[in-house]
Amino acid sequence: MAMVRELLKHVFRKPATLRYPFEKREPFQGFRGRPVWDMDRCVGCELCFRDCPSGAIEMIGKGSEAEFKHHIDRCVFCGQCAEVCPTKAIMMTEDYELASYDKIEMIVEFKRGGPRVRHGPNEEGETASRALSLSADGNREAFNSLLLVILRWEFLCLDSDSLKSAG
Repeated sequence: MAMVRELLKHVFRKPATLRYPFEKREPFQGFRGRPVWDMDRCVGCELCFRDCPSGAIEMIGKGSEAEFKHHIDRCVFCGQCAEVCPTKAIMMTEDYELASYDKIEMIVEFKRGGPRVRHGPNEEGETASRALSLSADGNREAFNSLLLVILRWEFLCLDSDSLKSAG
């Protein structure tokens, strides 16, 4: 009897959960998502690199020539890098949907004088996620050519692995 009463009490209430990914909640004020570097403001002091508890920041070069690789898969999104930065060159965004099937896609490179580069299977830096966005835009020709490049890369990786194991 108690179960029926509880059931009737909750039948006409609004659900407590969202239908994610169809319904998404806006991040709250102060949410710490993916960190992003403003390379124009960065002085290369190495404080973010040294202070990162998970070792997610890789620094290439020193001083004003420094460039960064951010390993999203290692990051704990603590915001320590943004707090310690003396020039406030690092900002925590509200991006939280960062999952990927490919570990290479989880590395974001921040270079001086250019856009950030997200690694992928081919030289152009285009990835499987880029291919999916092209297919969603209706650009079938570009989607098919990119898919062909990705498949060739996968085949080459498989082929080199089989050669290593045979030798």
